[in-house]
Amino acid sequence: MEDQGPIVTIPLRNGALAAVGHDGVHVGERTFALADIQDARQVAPDPVTIALRVANERHVVELQPAQAADGALLLEALFRLRPELRPAGFEAPATLPAVFPPLPQPAQQPTAPWGAHPSWPPHPGMYPPPPQPAQPPSTPPYASPHYPPVSAAGGRLTPYPRGVGELIGATFALFAAHWRTWLLLGLVALFVPQIVNSAVDAVFHVLGGNDLWAGLSLASQGAGSGGLGIGSTALPQGRDLLLTSLDLLLTAIVSALITGWSAAVLGHAGRDALFGRTPKIGASLRSGLQRAFAAMGASILGGAIVLLIVLPVLVLYAILLTQFGDALKDPTSLDSSSPASAAFTLLGCLTLLFMVPCIVFAVYVYVRLILSPYIAATEALGPVAAIRRSWSLTRRQWARVFWPLFVTSLVVAIISFPFSFVEYASYGVAALIVNPLVSALTAPLVALAAVSVLYDLRLRREGYASLASENVGEEPEPTSA
Repeated sequence: MEDQGPIVTIPLRNGALAAVGHDGVHVGERTFALADIQDARQVAPDPVTIALRVANERHVVELQPAQAADGALLLEALFRLRPELRPAGFEAPATLPAVFPPLPQPAQQPTAPWGAHPSWPPHPGMYPPPPQPAQPPSTPPYASPHYPPVSAAGGRLTPYPRGVGELIGATFALFAAHWRTWLLLGLVALFVPQIVNSAVDAVFHVLGGNDLWAGLSLASQGAGSGGLGIGSTALPQGRDLLLTSLDLLLTAIVSALITGWSAAVLGHAGRDALFGRTPKIGASLRSGLQRAFAAMGASILGGAIVLLIVLPVLVLYAILLTQFGDALKDPTSLDSSSPASAAFTLLGCLTLLFMVPCIVFAVYVYVRLILSPYIAATEALGPVAAIRRSWSLTRRQWARVFWPLFVTSLVVAIISFPFSFVEYASYGVAALIVNPLVSALTAPLVALAAVSVLYDLRLRREGYASLASENVGEEPEPTSA
């Protein structure tokens, strides 16, 4: 009689134990009979995730071994007991415990009695013909029936992770597949918020003594707009500097709120498109209202973190601007032997010293946190939890996040560039009509890039089976051959 003890027992990342025995697979206190297991394979490499599809179980059973090598050991033990589950290309571990069952031997063909010559035909009815070799059952790809298969086209979610180029292609493919919906959703959800954002800047433009409907001139743009640059003929001082600072602060806050709202609405629609469903404007708006506060909070919190990183440079530059404005325009205006000249030199060196590392680190952190509003939009997480999850998912994946979003944003910038010349004809028309319209129409493209990257990172960490459990609502559209 065969030993009924476990063939192999491995620890899991959650502290439980998984064991494979002749009576089934034991996970903690649960046991899944061998006969009920319909499919078993590794679905994610980091961390290694083993997924079991079990009859009468609503969700796929996922196991994450504490040691990566234990995953193949557990699967090999299961495949020794259920050979028909072994997928093509699976490589068994080089070293196996002695208690492992032997590999099943191929069926032997019966030999003719009395050593009959193979060319002699047998007498009819003397013995039955040899059985035909059993054909291995064809196992369907490990995917939920509600989701597209591996060969799905159009940028939809696939059971395997994709490269940077494939993610960029998936973004534009998803946009092209439902471009009418994206443009209409952008107009309905984002046009008015973008007008509010531009109106804040327009108010400060008027408070600075400028005509709202007049066009900007290249010569006076820096000074007229109250910019903080040193390229204009006069540096902002006193009231102009205060107005410019308030303008930048309020515009940044409103932009962060709009980013969160955009992620809440377009994140839901992007997930539907990624999973093969047609995005619905009404459902996306309802979901956006439900997740708006969490997504906005994550956007503001992420922006505040980035702002804190560059704050030392901003403070140093503000001191230079307010105390040494004339020296910034003409360094020879200060006596080189005066204390003011020494202070100016020291502040200038400190500003340059902090500028490069602060900006580089700010960009790094910004990319690590850029997915947090979309995480808050697609998962039941608060702002702080979304920030932590974005930081965790993007660990060692910075370039995989940066390049798809950079390329998509570059395309959006190229599309938007011709419309920027409208402000030289009428600042008010550009600020209150043209710029909000262009931003609303192009925002879905950036959101699709973020959602595609987010679910690719989740696929790498959690596996396809975990993502497939999110399939709720409509059935996916059939793919054309």
